[in-house]
Amino acid sequence: MPLDEAAAPIHSIISLDELEAKTYRSKTVLPRFPGARGIYGGTVISQAAWAATLVVGDERYGLHSLHAYFLIAGDDAVPITYTVEELRSGKSYRTYLVRASQRSRPILVLSCSFSLPEPHQPHWQIAPAAVSAFPVDVRPPEALKTQVEFYARVLRNPAVHGRRRRFFEMLIKGREKGPFEIKTANLDELWTEEGVEKQSTRAMYWIRYKGKIDPSPAFLRIAIAYASDDWFIGTAASALNLQRVGGESPLAMLASIDHTLWFYDVADMGEAGDWLLFTSDALRTGHGRATVQGRVWTRSGQLLALVQQEGVCRTTDPGRIGGAKDAKL
Repeated sequence: MPLDEAAAPIHSIISLDELEAKTYRSKTVLPRFPGARGIYGGTVISQAAWAATLVVGDERYGLHSLHAYFLIAGDDAVPITYTVEELRSGKSYRTYLVRASQRSRPILVLSCSFSLPEPHQPHWQIAPAAVSAFPVDVRPPEALKTQVEFYARVLRNPAVHGRRRRFFEMLIKGREKGPFEIKTANLDELWTEEGVEKQSTRAMYWIRYKGKIDPSPAFLRIAIAYASDDWFIGTAASALNLQRVGGESPLAMLASIDHTLWFYDVADMGEAGDWLLFTSDALRTGHGRATVQGRVWTRSGQLLALVQQEGVCRTTDPGRIGGAKDAKL
């Protein structure tokens, strides 16, 4: 399943070189967001899932779930090697284990399962009135500014200077280099006009990939996996009102521990280049950890994927964890 790397930036990020049977290696400079501890987690998840997809080889089988554990931060200067082990090859389901490593050290392990479609089985989706359903009052992407446009507006405020100004300049740089556009659907619940983060338990983002992405269901699942880690555990930091810049409760450390995805009806998502709505909700925080749950929707309200993640979420507390510079896993 070769990808046209010139058609969309996400293709060049996901593409892998085959070293030998069931062994692959990343082939481009790996994305690392400004200020991040290591490689963006969505890169490693999506490349690992793509390696398993290449091993499956049979397009009748679609990725329906994955579970990843982040072990250590990845180095953006070193290619990642992916080895795929087949655990089960049944008539309806196939299961694989993928190990991602750098310098012979594992940085992530991912288990994933592929299944044959069963369209004649009954379907059901949560009702629109339910708390976890599609937010029917969400503003459409056409009515919203991109995050880059919002960040630029914050920078035009003369009261924004020093660390806060550098922070927003860093955010703009990261978004401009990234493979997708993103618009915050509940911006007023997350930010003030001066660029101060608000306390909130939910975040909603419209995401659309740049360029013309591969429309195959196999790749669309990988594209969703890539975006699913974007500031996902950050919803828990917002729930605790932890501030990335300034504030009485500074965010000391935020890092993914494990990440799970379940896919449904990706083939029905419509145009491959259309906007998708990612919603995330903080469920629980405590003991320096947090759990968030997310959903991926089409603009018509079709639920495509469910996401859940646990991560480290710490504030600066000199009496307990030594402060931001000493915070470690």
